[in-house]
Amino acid sequence: MKKECYVCGSATQQKCSACLKVNYCTVDCQRKDRIRHILECDSPGRPITSADHLAFAVQTKLVPVHPQTITDYGFNSAQTFAEMIQLLAMYADLMEGLGVKPQTLHRWQAKGVLYKEIEKTFEASDEGRKSRNYQWFLGNPQFKRVRGVDVDAMVADAFLRAYHMTGGLSDVQAVDAMHEELIDWSPERLRMWVFYGDVLSAVPPQTGSDAWIHFGFGATNPEDKHLLLEIYSALVMKATHDEFREAYKANRLAALMDQYGFQEKRNRLSLDVLDALNHGPDHNSDVWNLKTYAIWNEKGKSMEWQDRYGLSRCTTEEETSGLKNIYRKFFAQSGRRAFELAEAANAGKIYEFVTEHVRLLPQEKSILKRLTGVVPNSVLHASTPSEKIAPEKEEDPKLLEPSQLDSKPASN
Repeated sequence: MKKECYVCGSATQQKCSACLKVNYCTVDCQRKDRIRHILECDSPGRPITSADHLAFAVQTKLVPVHPQTITDYGFNSAQTFAEMIQLLAMYADLMEGLGVKPQTLHRWQAKGVLYKEIEKTFEASDEGRKSRNYQWFLGNPQFKRVRGVDVDAMVADAFLRAYHMTGGLSDVQAVDAMHEELIDWSPERLRMWVFYGDVLSAVPPQTGSDAWIHFGFGATNPEDKHLLLEIYSALVMKATHDEFREAYKANRLAALMDQYGFQEKRNRLSLDVLDALNHGPDHNSDVWNLKTYAIWNEKGKSMEWQDRYGLSRCTTEEETSGLKNIYRKFFAQSGRRAFELAEAANAGKIYEFVTEHVRLLPQEKSILKRLTGVVPNSVLHASTPSEKIAPEKEEDPKLLEPSQLDSKPASN
């Protein structure tokens, strides 16, 4: 039985040739996931360095939490999370804009010439010299100093700052004292504190959590989750907490983003995210739980949405995986908005709506119809030769080990 490609969701029998755990349909898809997968592959083919962790931080637009990476690349010299984000942006310009690879960064760092080579690389091109992030880096020489860092202390500090920003007592300066005060906070106030703490820690809310749904992350696609986090990280530093809270309660978070100058970035968010922000967490919340499961592989605690979309009717792992992949295809390929799927579910027309907008294999149509609607017994148990699906011919190219992706060009 074919599995789905980790990157694009296409059917494939191929796996990473080193660990045989992650499925890819082509070398191109494998290459797109190289930065992430090399960190978890059982046999990456070369030693993993702190530069690999930095590359992943750049790709995900999240400040690194790997202690050695923080020390090796100057994040320990930042006085605020805003400075850490700015430093990460400089490395993004260096790696994604100027093409410096993790192996090159590691070699510079190991030789003690990291900052000298960074400046030389930026100065070698007009584009590099004009980089605002590089100019900021030049104006902050403290990042060339190396000192130790306590990541746990940084996270604790972020949540203590979040406590004060969300209305906590100013004289509470210790984490233990903060936790004692939080006991009396309302669920809504606690949700806001947790969200601020996550944002100040430069991480999105826990997948499938209350804050994940309430602040629009349940509507995200892989390409805009970190953009939404980036906007929030800047917004909570500009807007007062009262402004943020009132905008959240009035479903005006998107408008608040525009008010503080983030319209260009907000316009790059998917329509699903904007729908979630403009209508609030209780509007079509079931479909955001479904999208979280289909895209991010987290079911959450609620069961009601699973009834609505047929998951509770699955009796085998194959059915569950098949139905999940159908919904993943819908969100990735249909071009339709999630609320339209919610409307189809309310009308009992999931099968008709999905098959109208997504090209499904015959066996996928059978699964979808069986689990989301009424289907004749003769269709469920097809047995004549004309009704059986012939296996697809395997024509995918041979996949590579992660280390081979460092230098080989992508296939065409």
